Amino acid sequence: MANVETPRDIEIKIPTAFLVDQNQTTFHVYLVQIRVGSDWWSLRKRYSEFSTFHKFVREKYPQIGVTNADFPSKKALGNRGARVVQNRLCKLQNYLNLVVNRICMQYGYEIRDKATFTTLLPFFEC
Repeated sequence: MANVETPRDIEIKIPTAFLVDQNQTTFHVYLVQIRVGSDWWSLRKRYSEFSTFHKFVREKYPQIGVTNADFPSKKALGNRGARVVQNRLCKLQNYLNLVVNRICMQYGYEIRDKATFTTLLPFFEC
């Protein structure tokens, strides 16, 4: 799968995922690194948070044409294997870059700082 690029002032990467055991439940948390202009920050997000973000994008920005096919599905069985996690990590990174790219293109947004970026897309707030 080819990487989706964002505008040159914005960079989004998901370099790794961590397996977390919390309240007798085990799940992966993805490290999301964001650069907007000279602002850098990182977040940790569960798959369920990406899913909620996908619903938000489809409701708030229907004009950008993001579909369920663009969002990586949750595999019920074997979803903790290294290859499955790495594949999902790449797909989630591409998905985030696709969304940001389409919003910038559709609306002509000049996003040059964290405040503007997180106002448009609160998912990226710390």
